[in-house]
Amino acid sequence: MFYSIRTQLIAIIVMLIVPFVLMGYFFWQQAADALRASIETTTVQSMNQYADFAESATSQVMNVANQILRSDETQEWLRSRDESAASSNAVQQNIRMRKYFDSVVSNSPLILSVNIFHGGWDLWNLEGDEYLRSDWYNDYRNEGIRWAGAHLDTRQNGSATNRQRVNALIYPLSDLLNLREEGILKLNVRTSALQEPLDKLTLGKTGKVFLITPNGAPVLDQKPGELPAALLDRIGFAGGEDNAGARIYRDEHSSTIYFYQRTETTGWIVVGAVSETELFQEITRARQNVIAVAVVLFVIAVSLTLWFSSRIANPISRIVRSMRYVEEGDFLKGNAIMAKKRLRQNEIGFLTVNYLNMVKRLKSYIETEYAQNLRRRNAEYKALLLQINPHFLNNTLEVVTSLAAQGRNEDIERVINDLSLMLRSSLRLNTELISVRDEMGTIRAFTSILSVCYGSRVRFEIVDEPISDDLRIPKLLLQPLIENAVKYSLGIVDVAVVSVLVAETADELTIVIRDNGLGIPEEVLKDLKPATESNFAQDVLEIGEKGIGIKNVIARGRMSYGSRFSVEIRTAERQGTEIRMSIPIAR
Repeated sequence: MFYSIRTQLIAIIVMLIVPFVLMGYFFWQQAADALRASIETTTVQSMNQYADFAESATSQVMNVANQILRSDETQEWLRSRDESAASSNAVQQNIRMRKYFDSVVSNSPLILSVNIFHGGWDLWNLEGDEYLRSDWYNDYRNEGIRWAGAHLDTRQNGSATNRQRVNALIYPLSDLLNLREEGILKLNVRTSALQEPLDKLTLGKTGKVFLITPNGAPVLDQKPGELPAALLDRIGFAGGEDNAGARIYRDEHSSTIYFYQRTETTGWIVVGAVSETELFQEITRARQNVIAVAVVLFVIAVSLTLWFSSRIANPISRIVRSMRYVEEGDFLKGNAIMAKKRLRQNEIGFLTVNYLNMVKRLKSYIETEYAQNLRRRNAEYKALLLQINPHFLNNTLEVVTSLAAQGRNEDIERVINDLSLMLRSSLRLNTELISVRDEMGTIRAFTSILSVCYGSRVRFEIVDEPISDDLRIPKLLLQPLIENAVKYSLGIVDVAVVSVLVAETADELTIVIRDNGLGIPEEVLKDLKPATESNFAQDVLEIGEKGIGIKNVIARGRMSYGSRFSVEIRTAERQGTEIRMSIPIAR
């Protein structure tokens, strides 16, 4: 059967091992996606940082170039060359320009040197036109490329400076008065200043990051190798797109991921390349290990399940089957199931022997005790009920005596009729239960007697909503509570008001009795706490007439319904009492 120990063990194996195997199967793909997203995010952030650095550096160089062009020294130098290029004034102007360039370089750590080229002449070397054949000059003149890639510039100020690799900004030098170009301004930046931060960017273990031009040529002293044509096409097309943020391209043929981002000022592109195989090598190995461990655990678990089932689960299953027959009272079949197998000399065998002995003792105990307990319970309940009958009968007879002394014959007749109705119900000891409708009739008879006795000093409000005809409760369950409510309200208030509400729900019958009297003192509430104890009925029988009232009601409710019968008491000094009883419906 499904709920046997063997079945549950197999289900546990399936629920634990199979999901673990499935987790091992799908773990690689999920981990790969997570790692890919993490690497891509980290790489994008790193490339954004470098792109921001390159953008800041080149913008700073552009600003310096604009500053030089608009400076008074530069414009005055241009005008001096127009007036007399060979005069001593022009020589002095050249010296001033050199000093001015030296101050610019000293104030801009990123800039290595500044020079002016015009025709076959430059500011630092004066004569020589070999620069006209350089790549950077031809790119500027022919293609308008202002940012030159890494190269050596031998026409700088000093031999040490001439040996350093530089990138340069080529800037047209113009007289701002007549807007005529008077040569070019070349600002050299150390290539190492741009390359060192780039070399610190890593992708995985072997991934590389390059700085290239839109056509794929290296900007720095790097060898990016052959980039895919599709990537170069995307890079060229990206020129018209928003340059903010890095973009990603995956080369399915080589399983390579490319990250690229264009800088706005120079048009240079930062490209990073990393192999997907390298990224996911550890994840693949982990997946294989997880699957191998899962297979081993599955084999071990199945073996342990078979062994445990044969040594432990089978005897326990027999005990369970035997218990089902014992629970139904069939002790012979229960013992027969246990007698079919040989007992082992272990804990299970010890458990089986003691179980068989327990069944024998239980059978004997049930046969002897069940009938006695049943008779004792019936006797206790009838005794509790008999506590109520003499009490209200004596009180009623006292009322009749008083009415007779007053000559109130009509009231005597009314009280005797009501008393007769109550006695017909309460003195019928062959049944413990009564329909709610008959009980409410008894209560109305009882309140009628009290109304005759106390007149206008007492008022009753009875609300019984429509109740099912087959709904039954212990008889005289409400009468002691109503009697106490009147007793502890008269003399405290001018008019004692006692209300009774009976309502039925799907699961229980709710009875609420309220009064406006004295309220229950704190010490009395504490005395009611033993109502939850199992010997509470016997305690009520032993305290005699003093126990008649709420304790009697709780005792009979407990005997009829057990712990399902609940009583809630709400009270406050001189503000009355509310007693709410919840009775499980027994139709």
